[in-house]
Amino acid sequence: MAAAIRATDTILIAAAPREVWRVLTDFGRYQAWWPGNVPVRALETPPELVGAELEIRPRGGPPFRCRLERLVAEEELVFRYCAGPYQGTGTWRLAWTGGGTAVSYTADLTSDQWLLRLFSRLTDLGRAHSRLMRPVLAGLRRTVSGRPERRSGWPREELI
Repeated sequence: MAAAIRATDTILIAAAPREVWRVLTDFGRYQAWWPGNVPVRALETPPELVGAELEIRPRGGPPFRCRLERLVAEEELVFRYCAGPYQGTGTWRLAWTGGGTAVSYTADLTSDQWLLRLFSRLTDLGRAHSRLMRPVLAGLRRTVSGRPERRSGWPREELI
């Protein structure tokens, strides 16, 4: 049976969706705000963005690639996990709350890799994914807010 990774993580950013969108769609600059233990790089970025591909190499985990499959401007980016041990989607969603933008990332993944299947019997892989996403979301908030980077350790910001 395939291992399942399902998680949604959300953070509130005191900015308009267009400001968050600008950072989320600047794939070449992801490495500036993603934590050092989750290196990411843009492999290609077409002008229309759909088809852009990212390579992620989390320390302690297998590398993988995601391709932007669909977008709704200032609302949603849907990535298909296209190479590596995962199958499924990762979706960024933005929603204006009146006081800022709620930003969420939803992972809806499976894996047939034997090691991940074994780990899924021992731990909640969705929870493990959320631990990796906390500093990613905090880095996004700092970048949108124009605050200095804090790339090591756990973020002090609270997620919602």
